[in-house]
Amino acid sequence: MNTPVNDRFADYLRQISGGLKHMNAEQRNDVLAEIRSHLADRAEQFRSQGSFEAEQDAIRALGDANTIALQFSSEALEQKASRSFRPWILMAAVAVGGAVRVERFLSGWTPWSACGRAARAHGLALAAEAAGRLDEAAQHFAEAVYGWQTWGSVPLRAYALLGLGTCTSDSVVLAEGEAIFAELDAVPVNAATSQARQQQV
Repeated sequence: MNTPVNDRFADYLRQISGGLKHMNAEQRNDVLAEIRSHLADRAEQFRSQGSFEAEQDAIRALGDANTIALQFSSEALEQKASRSFRPWILMAAVAVGGAVRVERFLSGWTPWSACGRAARAHGLALAAEAAGRLDEAAQHFAEAVYGWQTWGSVPLRAYALLGLGTCTSDSVVLAEGEAIFAELDAVPVNAATSQARQQQV
């Protein structure tokens, strides 16, 4: 009797799940759902090419379960240590002329998690904006807005909204980002304020 397809994936996913660290249950479930979706897509590709072991081929193509778990865990640890992602780190790099280096680094990074994808999009947006490629920057900022909302980071979504609104000269989008900071009683790190009680986030 053949092993059900879902069971083949389930064993592999259980291995990955056992190695995932530094994330809560929701984040862990998101990661596993993402990997399962990727496995299903790859299996379908192998099946269309005539493979009789499409699911196993997909698992082999993805790689060792412990390595995958370590990659996600490392991302989660970096996210936790830096409170998800600090836009001003890339802002500072871009401001001192490091836009090309930032862009080159991020272009070679293929993150798996929603947090990683949002961070990459946000960084590419900042680099493109600094280079004057506003249409490209707007596309990346829009991706970051969606990504940070998916990940659940309110301040970072606000940063992305400000970037998107600036690149597109969209006052409605800008106002949405500013409103979020106002609700947080905070200001963006690159904004001056005379209100000492406000915190930068």
